[in-house]
Amino acid sequence: MICLILGVFFNPLTARTEINLDVKEFTLKNGMKVLIMERPDSQSVAVRICFKVGSVNEHPGLTGVSHLLEHMLFKGTETISTNDYAKEKPVLERIHQIQDRLDRLRKNQSRKVPPKASPEGEPRPYGGRLALSGGGISLQHKDSLFMGGVAQSSPAADEEIKTLETELESLLKIHRQYVIPKEISQIYQSHGAQGLNASTSSYITSYYCELPANKLELWAWLESDRMTKPILRGFYSERDVILEERRTRTEDNPDGALYALFQSTIYQAHPLRWPVIGWRSDIQSLTPEQVYRYWQQYYAPNNAVAIVVGNVKTDEVMQLMKKYFEPIPAQPPPSEIVTVEPEQQGERRVVLEFEAEPRILIGYHTTTIGHDDDYILDLADMILSSGRTSRFYKKLVVDQQLCLQIGSSNGTGKYPGTFMISATPKHPQTTEEVEKAIYEELELLKNQPVSLVELNRAKKQLEAGFLRDLRSNAGMTSQLGNYEVMFSWKYLSDKVDRHKAVTQEDILKAAKKYFMPANRTVAVLVKKTNH
Repeated sequence: MICLILGVFFNPLTARTEINLDVKEFTLKNGMKVLIMERPDSQSVAVRICFKVGSVNEHPGLTGVSHLLEHMLFKGTETISTNDYAKEKPVLERIHQIQDRLDRLRKNQSRKVPPKASPEGEPRPYGGRLALSGGGISLQHKDSLFMGGVAQSSPAADEEIKTLETELESLLKIHRQYVIPKEISQIYQSHGAQGLNASTSSYITSYYCELPANKLELWAWLESDRMTKPILRGFYSERDVILEERRTRTEDNPDGALYALFQSTIYQAHPLRWPVIGWRSDIQSLTPEQVYRYWQQYYAPNNAVAIVVGNVKTDEVMQLMKKYFEPIPAQPPPSEIVTVEPEQQGERRVVLEFEAEPRILIGYHTTTIGHDDDYILDLADMILSSGRTSRFYKKLVVDQQLCLQIGSSNGTGKYPGTFMISATPKHPQTTEEVEKAIYEELELLKNQPVSLVELNRAKKQLEAGFLRDLRSNAGMTSQLGNYEVMFSWKYLSDKVDRHKAVTQEDILKAAKKYFMPANRTVAVLVKKTNH
């Protein structure tokens, strides 16, 4: 007897879960990969384009550019979101020139620099205008007088700022006459698209939605157009949106602030240490020219994967891909990341003072996706923190009543990742008490085999969650795209069986290998007090 479950077969004779992905893989002449999965019974089609670029491809001075570029790709192209690009272009170019100049002037007024003194010991003007490029800073402007280490604004600079602001206000009014706001979204929605969105992570920038099956050519036209002719409209206002997003999600958010500190501590060398949203000072300094160059480098067809899942025919999809995407020229492949995170040789601890209740993050360096230990750590994660039957919940939440919340995650990826544990103590318990209890549970995992009941329950939970993710067309495009970028979409084919093969002894060995004090980073949030 063979049972069919959402294209997944369980054969009781072999006890194997045979996943029928039936993915057709193609590569266009320009190097763009295409993954197609036909689901004839579906009423729609889910589409996704994944670019192999994220925060790991950034560097100091340019952090946050991947996320900002993701936002900017919704601002239109030479043909979309404009009613007359020929007239709009010179206005937009002048707006960028003025805003860039205002950025430089305002930074000059507030930037601290070492004092410059004349031979007689008097302060003197510093020749030069402020230029930012590649994270470096040079002073090259004569509009400020530097006294006592602080840039003092000059009357000339103040007057120039006022003049430029007046001109900018006038140009923005003119520019609005040529712009059709949010036209990309409006086109999609008017043709029945749902779930239109984009996302940026450490490794991937994705653009996706779900459409009626007969609207696939519309998607191909729209996405190929913004892949080749994007226009960075409203750049500076969108940059402000990103800064506000950073404030609410990271700077003023206790969990976000603690995670950012943790990530920049557990990684000392690898670019995984950059926050995906970027550092505030870098975001403030990003220019349209920098973002455009970044787009040219990474938004190339040979650095992209298109995924189409739903009520489609493969031949028809490939005709559209060849018509709209194959003419886009390939670019030199981006440089590979060569930095390897050095082995940690001692516990690292950091403390964040914040106006919030205490919490703690504990992390351990682990391995890459697809490594044998990756599957084992998935099971360890489930045993420790999945649901009310998990060890952490039963012991720290119910029995000892130490925590309001506790969870773990196995964060493997293209580069070695981290196994992370987060917890919020229940007042009046302390982070020290919670931390001690966490280590006790990890010691048990290292020294006592988990029960077969626990192990089998964790395997069933993982399988159920995995199959649930594959059920929808959108979920399938997400899984195929993410794994293709980080490892290979074929990772999905034997994932369930790799989990099923994990033994009690495997978990003992992995726990002993990774959950060691010298491999540990701890970030603690303590409530800020006024002294």
